[in-house]
Amino acid sequence: MKPSLNIALALLSITAFGATRLAAQDAAGTIKPAATPAAKPAAAAITLKIGDAAPELKVGEWYKAGPVKIEADKNYIIECWATWCGPCVAVFPHLSELAKANKDKLTVIGVNVWERKTPAEVKDFVAAQGDKMSYNVVADADGAVAQNWLKAAGRNGIPCAFIVSKGKIAWIGHPGSLQQELLTSILDGTCDIAALAKADAQKEAAGKYFQEHVMPSMAKKDYAEAVVQLEAMKKEFPGEGQRIDTFIDSMKKKLAETPKP
Repeated sequence: MKPSLNIALALLSITAFGATRLAAQDAAGTIKPAATPAAKPAAAAITLKIGDAAPELKVGEWYKAGPVKIEADKNYIIECWATWCGPCVAVFPHLSELAKANKDKLTVIGVNVWERKTPAEVKDFVAAQGDKMSYNVVADADGAVAQNWLKAAGRNGIPCAFIVSKGKIAWIGHPGSLQQELLTSILDGTCDIAALAKADAQKEAAGKYFQEHVMPSMAKKDYAEAVVQLEAMKKEFPGEGQRIDTFIDSMKKKLAETPKP
């Protein structure tokens, strides 16, 4: 990764538009690109969205608990993770809490994707987590989940979770942001799934705008131009104003720290 992109990716990691699509951190906090086959993921059409029927869950070896048979009338959290991904490891306890609090209503499945370790090493890693990882854990089957779930949903980074409710995708996002209140509304059928789908599409559009209009200036360390582009972005996406302001404040700080010519 080019050093000039470190700032952009670090900032993306703390915001909703881009965090799970572009980068993940290792345990030491170093920003790493998502472990996709290509250095730069190709812009492919998103074919899996909130409200769509869930793809078949093709998995390999079960590392913990399982096997789990996916049933059309049940509820699941399908979460994609890897041993090298720091944010993935950090969210294990949260997922365990959700699994425990909703044990009679849904099943949590952690799918190991884009892995760099051997299956034996992953199994040891999972065992070492103990109660921090108190849910079903399984290997991806030859990249099927990475392809048919992550890539299909336009997600190029992890951790990323999918809520499957009665055979359909009810939510997609960073598992750390999944709160019990939203989960309860999905499970009891009171959640407005159409509204969630609309909000997710808006974030997707904001992320694309950010990559095309803001990141080039950030990569060149042209912080003044980045602020201009971010202000334009606020007008285009007023619903993302608070997050965009975080970027603007960061860019203004960088601009103030930049030596004058």
